Amino acid sequence: MTYTHLSEYHIGERAAYPLPGEPLCPCAAAITPDGRLLARWRRPTGRDPSRCTCGSPNQLDLRVAAPALPYRMAGDLLLSDSGALAIYAVAAGVGPETGQFQEQYALVVVDIAGQTQRLVAGPNPVRYRPLAFLDDDGTVLAVGVNQPGTFKIDLATGAVLRISADEYLGAIVSSEAGLLVE
Repeated sequence: MTYTHLSEYHIGERAAYPLPGEPLCPCAAAITPDGRLLARWRRPTGRDPSRCTCGSPNQLDLRVAAPALPYRMAGDLLLSDSGALAIYAVAAGVGPETGQFQEQYALVVVDIAGQTQRLVAGPNPVRYRPLAFLDDDGTVLAVGVNQPGTFKIDLATGAVLRISADEYLGAIVSSEAGLLVE
């Protein structure tokens, strides 16, 4: 998903306030379930590299530059519950030299503490949308956007395993507040 404007909502005041440094661009963003960490992908300008910016919702102070890759579009950013990892989908058009333009996709994993990013699961013509980190953040559950199914992606090897021909829609879990749909 991409967001064009992020703000902080104060329930008591019934008012929304812009986040400091909000770029107001259609860029990927994610927040941990406890709300303590926000990540925002910043698209490149000119020859600048793309980067993932992380921090508290009021101060995005950690910038992790992306590896030198040909992808200039990104979305579907997801943070692990612990805030240690992020993953996002990237895309680029390729093939104009052959006369056949084809979109290529990949996933990029961000090690927030190590301040590194690396390519996994691509490049290929299948676009994966990451949904959840699994197995102690060693794998990601994803759905295919342009190829139906649910997939499990090993973050160490990039191996993709199709676990269902159906799309994973979510889960119903109980909490102190009642039932939640994830």
